[in-house]
Amino acid sequence: LAYTTFEFGKVQLDASKVNLGGTVSARVQIKNTGGRAGTAVAELYIRGLASSVGARPVRELKGFQKVLLQPGESRDVEFKLSAHDLGCYDTKGNWLVEPGKYQLWITQDSASGEPAEFELVR
Repeated sequence: LAYTTFEFGKVQLDASKVNLGGTVSARVQIKNTGGRAGTAVAELYIRGLASSVGARPVRELKGFQKVLLQPGESRDVEFKLSAHDLGCYDTKGNWLVEPGKYQLWITQDSASGEPAEFELVR
């Protein structure tokens, strides 16, 4: 429970295409818009838009960071994801990383925010 409010900016990606061996960096600015100091929790979610193993979760939590902000203070939060982080298990229990389109959110909860899109390529 925070006794203040936070505003999350638009997610910025360092690339729109990522190679299978590469990484993508995502950054968002968080601002304390309330009158008290508080800790914002920035949650990183992804979604694979197509998978040969069937439907994937609408949003998969891949990380989080806590950020203490004073009233009116803003700070950038950055996450790095490798191509391996985008994978999932197939029906035989093997970890599978597939090329395709992905969405990424950095937000305060699993139901808010606008996604940024990128593509994982061979």
